[in-house]
Amino acid sequence: VEKRAGDWDPVQGEVNKVVNKYIDQGVAERVPSMLFVDKVHMLDIEGFNSLH
Repeated sequence: VEKRAGDWDPVQGEVNKVVNKYIDQGVAERVPSMLFVDKVHMLDIEGFNSLH
Protein backbone atom coordinates (compact mmCIF):
# COMPACT_ATOMS: atom_id res chain seq x y z
CA VAL A 1 0.00 0.00 0.00
CA GLU A 2 1.49 3.30 -1.08
CA LYS A 3 1.30 6.06 1.50
CA ARG A 4 1.06 9.69 0.49
CA ALA A 5 1.63 12.80 2.58
CA GLY A 6 -2.14 13.40 2.79
CA ASP A 7 -2.71 9.97 4.37
CA TRP A 8 -1.16 11.23 7.60
CA ASP A 9 -3.55 14.20 8.03
CA PRO A 10 -5.94 12.33 10.38
CA VAL A 11 -3.00 11.05 12.45
CA GLN A 12 -1.47 14.53 12.67
CA GLY A 13 -4.83 15.93 13.78
CA GLU A 14 -5.07 13.41 16.62
CA VAL A 15 -1.49 14.10 17.69
CA ASN A 16 -2.20 17.84 17.71
CA LYS A 17 -5.28 17.29 19.94
CA VAL A 18 -3.29 15.31 22.50
CA VAL A 19 -0.37 17.74 22.50
CA ASN A 20 -2.68 20.75 22.85
CA LYS A 21 -4.50 19.02 25.74
CA TYR A 22 -1.17 18.48 27.53
CA ILE A 23 -0.20 22.10 26.94
CA ASP A 24 -3.56 23.30 28.34
CA GLN A 25 -3.08 21.09 31.43
CA GLY A 26 0.41 22.48 31.98
CA VAL A 27 1.97 19.03 31.54
CA ALA A 28 3.86 20.03 28.40
CA GLU A 29 5.08 23.14 26.68
CA ARG A 30 5.71 23.96 23.05
CA VAL A 31 9.28 25.05 22.45
CA PRO A 32 10.01 26.61 19.05
CA SER A 33 13.00 24.89 17.52
CA MET A 34 14.59 23.86 14.28
CA LEU A 35 14.99 20.36 12.85
CA PHE A 36 18.24 19.73 10.99
CA VAL A 37 18.21 16.77 8.60
CA ASP A 38 21.77 15.91 7.59
CA LYS A 39 20.88 13.53 4.76
CA VAL A 40 17.95 15.48 3.31
CA HIS A 41 19.14 14.72 -0.22
CA MET A 42 18.26 11.06 0.40
CA LEU A 43 14.55 11.78 1.06
CA ASP A 44 11.96 10.99 -1.59
CA ILE A 45 9.34 13.61 -2.43
CA GLU A 46 6.77 12.20 0.02
CA GLY A 47 9.30 12.21 2.86
CA PHE A 48 10.40 15.72 2.03
CA ASN A 49 6.81 16.99 1.82
CA SER A 50 5.95 15.50 5.21
CA LEU A 51 8.59 17.75 6.79
CA HIS A 52 6.93 20.88 5.45
